[in-house]
Amino acid sequence: MTCQLPNLITLSRIGLSLLLLGLCDHHFLFLSFYGLCVLSDLLDGYLARKLKCTTLLGARLDSLADFLFLTTNIYLVVFQWKITFPFYIVIIITFCFVIRLFNFIYTYLKFYQWNMMHTYLNKITGFLLAFFIPIYLLSGTVIDGVMLLGSCFAVAASIEEALILKKQKLYLVNQKSIRE
Repeated sequence: MTCQLPNLITLSRIGLSLLLLGLCDHHFLFLSFYGLCVLSDLLDGYLARKLKCTTLLGARLDSLADFLFLTTNIYLVVFQWKITFPFYIVIIITFCFVIRLFNFIYTYLKFYQWNMMHTYLNKITGFLLAFFIPIYLLSGTVIDGVMLLGSCFAVAASIEEALILKKQKLYLVNQKSIRE
């Protein structure tokens, strides 16, 4: 049962991400559950490593939960709250999306699986972007510097992941950087 705890935490992030869609107009509740999503993302992998329970299923569930959380956030930002960004940030985000999509498809074609890697740059990107929505909801403004920094890290992480995928013979979802 102990080894199932990290996967249960990851599964909770999937459910919480979907719950966020219904809470988008209730900012306090939304931010509370958003915080739980971010906390679960930090906790699941840490516990899996600490309990020596890392599994391929856990890594895949984590990638799915990350993807769903990110997709939910994008939907809310673009379609629900209709937040506008400077054009240069839209270009950077679009460029990043294209690279991410390429990586996703390339991973499937080369390794027959859908996954995103857990690199340091991807983790830094997630950490930076995790602050965007709370800052927006609490201040009512988009802080261009935060968006620019997060977007640039996202592009760097996407490019690094593409380079790692090209180099790998065997898919290692937990490879931390190009230097490994």
